[in-house]
Amino acid sequence: MSNFKASNYLENISGDKKINFFKKIYWILICVLNYVISLVDKKDPRIELIKFRKNIKSNLIKKNESPSRILSDIFWLTFPWNKTKKILKKKISIIEVGCGDGRYGFLLKKILKKNFKNYTGIDIKKKQTWETKNKEILFKKSDCYKIGKFLKNKDLIITQSALEHFKYDLKFFENIQKKIINKKKFIQIHLIPSYTSLFTYLCHGYRHYNINTISKITKIFKKNCQIKLFTLGSLKLNLFHFTNITLSKNDYLKQKNTNSDYYKKLSSMIKENAKSKNRLFPNFYALVIFHNFKEKITNS
Repeated sequence: MSNFKASNYLENISGDKKINFFKKIYWILICVLNYVISLVDKKDPRIELIKFRKNIKSNLIKKNESPSRILSDIFWLTFPWNKTKKILKKKISIIEVGCGDGRYGFLLKKILKKNFKNYTGIDIKKKQTWETKNKEILFKKSDCYKIGKFLKNKDLIITQSALEHFKYDLKFFENIQKKIINKKKFIQIHLIPSYTSLFTYLCHGYRHYNINTISKITKIFKKNCQIKLFTLGSLKLNLFHFTNITLSKNDYLKQKNTNSDYYKKLSSMIKENAKSKNRLFPNFYALVIFHNFKEKITNS
């Protein structure tokens, strides 16, 4: 498989590694070039673009987080899990790829409660938090391209802020496609940085996404798919991130004071964003793919 067919980007340079100033400029130019090239590609017409407009107050949300992370946590907390369990007609068995410390395994267990069956998290680096006595939560050290051997009996695959760190993202999805069984109901949920991340996160991962590069992913799955793409955030929230995190000398994300002006302002802006229908300039996308569902999946 050629590099271009295995990855959404022509050139694969990781912004996560220590790179000098000139390579950082090169990384940014590559991102801009790939964005322009992607505009030539046709959008997958099956994608339903939806503005994510929910907000929630919960002690499960860490307050000292970036706008993208808080929006993502709100998405996980407000996803219609009860409805998902009903349409699957079973308790939910989950696999997360690029799980890091496994925080979303424990979070989903709390959210799903009686609808939770089990969770497997895989990552290329083992973490201390993996040492758990919970029999329903397991962790495996593996790279993302071996995903096929972990999909048996799973109902849901998720990633959170992980796809941009996979060198060959399209190869990862090709391997999922090979293992999806016809007629078996299966769901994918992937939370990924949008094109605005070029300015908020700068050199981070291999890439960020727009609807055209996301279409390259969805077109891998040719049959029996319902595809929903949620836009999380807004231009205003991106500017807030840029001024308070990207440019700021104050590390708000490490502060212990959860009643800081940072969180108060951010909380107010997220509440305001939940009232807006504007889908432009999102902080993040949530890509949800329903496989082999005969019934029409609604957004409520």
